[in-house]
Amino acid sequence: MSTRKAFRDLIIVTTVTLIGFFLAYIYLYGRGRFTNSYEKVVDPLGSQFLVIQRVSNVSDFQNNFASEVSTLPNVQLAYFFQLPDQSWEELLDKILTHLKNLNDPPATFISITAYTKGIEHKLIERIKNAKTLSRVFFHSPHENVAREIHRELPTVPLVVSRAEASRLYLMSTLKLEALPRLEGQIFWADFIKEENNFSLNLLNELKKRHVPTLFGPANNEVQWKRLIDLKFSGIITDDAPKMISWLKTRQNQQ
Repeated sequence: MSTRKAFRDLIIVTTVTLIGFFLAYIYLYGRGRFTNSYEKVVDPLGSQFLVIQRVSNVSDFQNNFASEVSTLPNVQLAYFFQLPDQSWEELLDKILTHLKNLNDPPATFISITAYTKGIEHKLIERIKNAKTLSRVFFHSPHENVAREIHRELPTVPLVVSRAEASRLYLMSTLKLEALPRLEGQIFWADFIKEENNFSLNLLNELKKRHVPTLFGPANNEVQWKRLIDLKFSGIITDDAPKMISWLKTRQNQQ
C-alpha cells in the first residue's frame, strides 16, 4: 500500500513540476525572455575583407606589399601572431609597443597558446594597457582563460575558436538570454577541412549573429575562392603577396 502511495505521490509531484515549467515558459515568452532575434553589435573588424599575414617577428610588420592592398577596394592587410609558449610575454610586449608607435596600426590578431598558473591575469593587465589599440584582438585556446578575460573585460572583443563557438551555438538553441553571447566576438575557424552540416550550420549561425569569421591558415587559390564564396570576413595566410595578386586578378576578371 505504501509503495502505491509513494508512486502516486511521485506522479503528482512530476506532473505539478512539468506544469510549473510550462507556465514559466509561457510567462517568460510573453515577456520576451525567449527570442530568436539577436542584438546587432558593431562589427569590431569593420566592413572590409582582411588579408591576414601570419608572422612570427615584430620586424615582419615592415614589408613591401602593404601598399599593394590599397589598390583593392574594401580589402585591408592585417597580421596574425601565434606566440611561442616560452617567450610569449617578451614578444607580446614588443608587439604592443610597436603598434602604439604607429600612426595607423593595422588590425592585429595575437594567439597565446601558453598555459601557466595566473596567465589570465597577466593577459588581462596587458589587454587593459592596450585598450587604446582598438584593432588588437587576443585569442587563447584555453576556455577558462578566455572566460576570465571576458568576465573582467566584457566589452573587449576576443577571438573564439571552434570549441567555444560550438558550445555557445548549441546552448543558443535554448534561446535563453542568460547564456553567454557570441555577438561582439570574432570567430577563428581552422576546421573546415571537409564540409559537413554542423560546420556550415555553425557558420550560418555566426553570420546571423553578426560575428566576424576568420579562417586560416589557407595558402592556395582553391581554398581562397571557397572561403570567399562562404563569405568569411578574413583569411589568414603565409603568403599575403600571392593572395593579393590573386585578388587583383579575380577583380579584373569580374
